[in-house]
Amino acid sequence: MGIFKKGLTSVIYNLLGASIGLFTQFYAAKVLGVVEFGKFNYFMGIANSIALIFSFGVSFYFPKIFQVTHDKKKLFSQFFYSFVIIFLVFFPICFILMKPNINDSNDIFLLVTICFLIISIGYYRAFLIGVNKAHVSAKVNNFLLKLFVLVVFVFIYSFYDKSSYALIYAVLICNLIILIPFLKNTLIKGGPSFSFIKGSILFYLIQLLYSFFNEFSKVLQSDLFNYEAVSYLSIALLLGQVLVIFGQNFANVSLPTFAKAYIDKDFDLMAYTFRSVTRINAYFLIPVFLFFFFNSEFILSLIGENYVKGSLMLKFILCGTFIGSIVGPNGSVLLMTNKSIYELVNGVLKISIVILVLVFYAQNFIWGMAFSIAISEILINVVKSFELYYLYRIFPFNKKEGFYLLLIFILSLCIFYLISICINGTINIIAVNFFVGFSLLFLSFYFSPNSYDRAFLMKTIKLKVK
Repeated sequence: MGIFKKGLTSVIYNLLGASIGLFTQFYAAKVLGVVEFGKFNYFMGIANSIALIFSFGVSFYFPKIFQVTHDKKKLFSQFFYSFVIIFLVFFPICFILMKPNINDSNDIFLLVTICFLIISIGYYRAFLIGVNKAHVSAKVNNFLLKLFVLVVFVFIYSFYDKSSYALIYAVLICNLIILIPFLKNTLIKGGPSFSFIKGSILFYLIQLLYSFFNEFSKVLQSDLFNYEAVSYLSIALLLGQVLVIFGQNFANVSLPTFAKAYIDKDFDLMAYTFRSVTRINAYFLIPVFLFFFFNSEFILSLIGENYVKGSLMLKFILCGTFIGSIVGPNGSVLLMTNKSIYELVNGVLKISIVILVLVFYAQNFIWGMAFSIAISEILINVVKSFELYYLYRIFPFNKKEGFYLLLIFILSLCIFYLISICINGTINIIAVNFFVGFSLLFLSFYFSPNSYDRAFLMKTIKLKVK
């Protein structure tokens, strides 16, 4: 299965998973209420923050090291056994340093269990991406996992518990269901080996610098304001992740290709893959971004009128994510081509920007946290684009493609803006935006100056018809 076929399959499963995940979060936000939903996101913010501390950069380390490793199960098993030891030793230290507002022994046990499962699922995802099965990861770790969480949450909420614990229990149970078969089939007998630390340390620091704040921001939002503010920020970050799906899908599929091209010194293939992934991602990204941006208040009102207060946060996050995604998987290329030090410096720069903006805005404005995330995302991705050009003379688009995408963006901007002011009624808004979005996506491929895009479109249509 080729890189773009895998990418398309991955996009479909991740879109399905994202749709189910969005519905679950929206449904939970509506039935639990602003405060209980905020409590859930506060709890998961702590869990995901701790999970990142024990991630060890595997999302990038496995795709790279697996290209030169024959016994992948042995390597994974040694890695996993090492993680268990490190987790048991250092989790209490992380918990004490974070000082979360969690004192009940049952809650602490829940936190430990969910952290362990989230980390392990991350390793599972990285393993599949490393063996060129990102599309399988999308199916299992996104689509099926999100579907199970929805079903289990509805069951628990309907019959047992109507608080934030209903969703926490659902996450725990479903991660366990997904994880057990993988560990049973993959782990082999052996002992731990901590040799991976040397090879993954840069990936680890980069992943921590780039991802930690997005999760821990929910905890800080609670400390600065309240659980309602956490709910607003969480919904904004959730919808922002929908935009990331497109770029992340193709980036995940292309990671092994970038690594292999660098090993073979095939820089033409690397440039071609990068531009193709970036261009196709842009076709998907533009209509989705503009729909969310111009309908932010409408989307939030579907959850509840209280959530509309977070519309400015949502717009900040959407802008940051859009600009960060449309320039392509520049970070992936840097990491897969032994330029990790650039990404480490970028990560330090990003967290520095976040802290600087927080000092001026976060304590005084409820939207300050979202603004700091957005501005850091925009600035750091502009920097990475120039770095990629400096190192490999690669820009996301050539002049013809860049002009074409700018034309698409302006046209789409006008259309979605007119729809937002002219169309009323929930069903009408959804139906018209859905039709226009798909039409623009089709036309973007069909009239592309790159003949490959039209061929890709026609091939995809024929495949789906069959």
